[in-house]
Amino acid sequence: MSNVTAIKSLYMAPLSASTNNVSANATTAGTTPLTLASTAAGFAEWGNVAATLKFTSGSATTNAIVFTIVGTDKDGKAVTHEHTGPGGSSNNDTSITFTSVTSISKPSTSTSLSVGTNASGAGPIFAGRTRLRGMHVHAGAGAVGLIVRDASTTGTIGLHLGIPAGATLQTDPYIPDNGILYPNGAYTDVTGLGSATFFYDG
Repeated sequence: MSNVTAIKSLYMAPLSASTNNVSANATTAGTTPLTLASTAAGFAEWGNVAATLKFTSGSATTNAIVFTIVGTDKDGKAVTHEHTGPGGSSNNDTSITFTSVTSISKPSTSTSLSVGTNASGAGPIFAGRTRLRGMHVHAGAGAVGLIVRDASTTGTIGLHLGIPAGATLQTDPYIPDNGILYPNGAYTDVTGLGSATFFYDG
């Protein structure tokens, strides 16, 4: 990859758990889709991280039916996914992480439930071939290791930095030469940080 590239930036911050930032508790009849919250648009609203979804039943309602979720996955790709809702109380859909949700439809059954996101700090900096050029990090209350991996959040480690504790600490770690190449995309987890802004080839 040439050293003369278009540098882009991405801000990432940990996402707290929410029971209704995708769809607030509401009763819908028949095949009427769930009404989505404005924050269901995802990514930027979620601190630019990917999250799994949590379904919570409304009072005295059984929602053990199959919902069809349309949105984008952690790589920014369009995805249609089915999830069986809770038969009472709540359950999590942990099989896929979303960066946005555009619709949640259902069969001809009246339902009352909320949909939110589980806590997350993981996601792609860039899902394609890229070089990480730099970053600006706002530390959290405790010391953490900031890791950037190739291909996924469990992939080969390309960078591992120790970030000291300090809620007011800000740092700009030095990345030498032409940056670090991630042939299959750069992924990270900012859990424990205040936030981080990454500079990369895009």
